[in-house]
Amino acid sequence: MIPLHYVDSCIFFEIFSISKEKLRQMARKYFYDINKAHQGIVSSLSLGEITDGLLELPTQKDSEDSFFNISQHLKNFRVIYPKFEDYQLTLELRSYDYKLEPADALHLAIAINNKSQVFMTLGERELIDNPRLEKFCRERGLKIKILGE
Repeated sequence: MIPLHYVDSCIFFEIFSISKEKLRQMARKYFYDINKAHQGIVSSLSLGEITDGLLELPTQKDSEDSFFNISQHLKNFRVIYPKFEDYQLTLELRSYDYKLEPADALHLAIAINNKSQVFMTLGERELIDNPRLEKFCRERGLKIKILGE
């Protein structure tokens, strides 16, 4: 059985990175491996973050092309939605670390409650470098990983 990954929205943005070729290639490889090396889930919260980011692109053509490209990648993901249990766990996570961003806490809670083995991200170094938070997640079967590490 291949591991279940909860994919953070920042990895989707790297598909379009012009200045960071190495990260773009890693993100594309990661998406290519969905349903081969790992399964992928993405939350409606992430979809909102992705949509906001793509709407900020400089031209309508860029936005249209990007939405089409994202939709091709999303076909391989199971989309999930927050439930009451996720909000309850979010509050528990916040009690472990009051500095934890609300969206990050909700992402982690959704990942844990959906039995993900990996929370895959790029820009959340403060999550990985937080021993208490890392222990909290590990005890619930979730490992936080940064793409490429």
